Amino acid sequence: MAQILEERGEGLLTIVFRVDSIAGVLEMAERNGMQVAADLDLGDSIPGYKAYRQVSLATDRFPAKASFTFAEYDEA
Repeated sequence: MAQILEERGEGLLTIVFRVDSIAGVLEMAERNGMQVAADLDLGDSIPGYKAYRQVSLATDRFPAKASFTFAEYDEA
């Protein structure tokens, strides 16, 4: 985080949205030429969740340079 704060200063870094379908997010990103910066599938490894997956889209497509992260999960 220190490097990000040094380069960009303080401010909004990411916004997280809960979605029903990560597959839908990936399809939208591909249609719009957006790069997936991270795709993290933790399955059932987080206590309290039956499934957890999140995808972050690259920040260079957004004017605020904040990333957008989408999470699909099922609570236990």
